[in-house]
Amino acid sequence: MYSYIALFIILILSGCEPDYVVPIQNQAPKGQVVKTILEPGELTVAYCNRATGITQPHFLETAVTIQVKNTKSTSINTFNFFEPGIYQWNCTLRPRDSFLFVYQGIMDTFSVADKIPSAIRIQSIDTGTSIVPGIGTTQVFTIRFRDSAIDKNWYQLQAKRQFIRYTYKPGSPLPADSQIVTENMRIDGNELPFIRNAYNSYTDRSILFTDEIFNGVNTKFQFHNLKPWSTNPNEKTLSVEIRLENLSQSLYNYLNTEAAHIWQKQSVTQLPNPLFSNVPQGFGVIGAKTSDHKTIPYQ
Repeated sequence: MYSYIALFIILILSGCEPDYVVPIQNQAPKGQVVKTILEPGELTVAYCNRATGITQPHFLETAVTIQVKNTKSTSINTFNFFEPGIYQWNCTLRPRDSFLFVYQGIMDTFSVADKIPSAIRIQSIDTGTSIVPGIGTTQVFTIRFRDSAIDKNWYQLQAKRQFIRYTYKPGSPLPADSQIVTENMRIDGNELPFIRNAYNSYTDRSILFTDEIFNGVNTKFQFHNLKPWSTNPNEKTLSVEIRLENLSQSLYNYLNTEAAHIWQKQSVTQLPNPLFSNVPQGFGVIGAKTSDHKTIPYQ
């Protein structure tokens, strides 16, 4: 009888022992991490490092050669070293130029072929206020632009608000100090191209869409601020900047998966999916874009 009781106690205690998972070292990510976005006439920054384990220090590249070859003019341009992990080049490519991005490091060498998107121009922006269900009275914007019929286009729409923030001393009706603040606006819209991209449900900092259903026509879209129109006496809106970007397909795919990845990391029900990458045997993105913006002043 006592032997059965002893065996029962041993089985219970053995079942309470914690399980220890020994990490497998070779499961750590390996490969080059490169992220750069080429835009005509703008300073292009290439961020270069290597993927390391979570307990390992960052490895910033200091001895790589990065070149961009214009496949039309055959000109070759080289990025300049700025600081560990960062290389720079003033992009001389033009819209619709094809290029070859060549990366040469001690451990990795690769090339990526892509194309600068066609130029984009915002024709006009109208603004006003309207009642949006679930928000109330808020800012509504109507943007008009011409979509190029020559190419398939992928777009990103963003808005930034600049305002003065006042601080008051207790009991004083006059502001004691003020600060100019710029913030990304939370935006959304019900236009069909916006809805067709399911990834827009993961972020409210931008709207990503394609010209699949309106290729080559004059386009008018409406979107709105996700925050109610502010009547806060501590703030005064100075301006809103609307930016429209024409993206390469690789950059469009990367931004979509990046939005989903960031949202999923904060979720308790979903595991983060991997990010899109066009870096061979590595991580990051070699992308390109053109852009235009207009600023709406508020009195």
